[in-house]
Amino acid sequence: MMDCEVAVIGGGPSGSVAAALLARNGVDVVLVERTHYQQFRPGEFLSPLGKHYLASLQMLDGITSDVWKPSPGILTCWSDSVPRAHDFILGPYGDGWRLDRRRFDSALCDTASRSGAKCWLDTTVLSASRAVDSWELQLRSGRKNLVLKSRFILITTGRAGLLGVSSKRTRKDKQVAIIGISNHDNGFIDEPRLLIESLPNGWCYGLSIPGGKSIAAFITDRDLIPKDRNRSSYVVSELQQSNLIWHRIQNGFEQMEFTTFSADSSFSSPIPIDGCFVAGDALNALDPLSGNGISFAVRTAQQVAECLLKHRAGESIDRYPRLVH
Repeated sequence: MMDCEVAVIGGGPSGSVAAALLARNGVDVVLVERTHYQQFRPGEFLSPLGKHYLASLQMLDGITSDVWKPSPGILTCWSDSVPRAHDFILGPYGDGWRLDRRRFDSALCDTASRSGAKCWLDTTVLSASRAVDSWELQLRSGRKNLVLKSRFILITTGRAGLLGVSSKRTRKDKQVAIIGISNHDNGFIDEPRLLIESLPNGWCYGLSIPGGKSIAAFITDRDLIPKDRNRSSYVVSELQQSNLIWHRIQNGFEQMEFTTFSADSSFSSPIPIDGCFVAGDALNALDPLSGNGISFAVRTAQQVAECLLKHRAGESIDRYPRLVH
């Protein structure tokens, strides 16, 4: 059995930020991430405000230029066919970033490691149980079964939560995102802005990301997707109705690989379990249209870190009721 003061479960932006901030303040932290960041991750856009939050916490020092590309603004098209530009030059924080999200999350985890956190990748939480004054996590890493004992746990596992620990989740909608990826040389236009457009059965977005790839995504209600139709052909038929995106991808859609992700707006309700905290999408998953997912993850991670450090110092944590489960 291994011991630590805080076990952070989930290695997305929220988990890595919290782990880094705690470790910098002398807390013994173990971050547990079930992957090795080898698969595609959605959430490919970082707003100028989100970039500002991360920079203020010194989380961007290890982010190399091949992980992101600048974005000067957003181009939207809603009830009519007239595009409208929203330029970041008018704001205080400069450009947004178009991300290779997989590599971005990996780089943030590396920052947490350099800050002193122990990062256990390819490690799955099998169960979590509460003893008198600590948590016991049963883990699986490769072929090894491990036991980790911690005083506190922080759940940053996104919408999935943590089986047996997370509280009841309230879902406001049934949104899913069907995302296609293709190379620029398959017919995509390298577009520096984030494109967002409404469609009869939902909305779509498109952008170019590092690595010579482009994203086209359709967001709709799960119940609106025909069960007797090929998923790819359905998405293409929806995207063909767009004004901003279709002409940029029509020569490359045949090479696109579509994957479906949960994109519902949902939140967890606190339950009385001592020593359990929650942040990011695990706390409150925002509508993707808000563009504030990473910003919210970073801010709640910072609040959890502050809460834990105050608790460690014997101070009251009553001002953090939504973060403590």
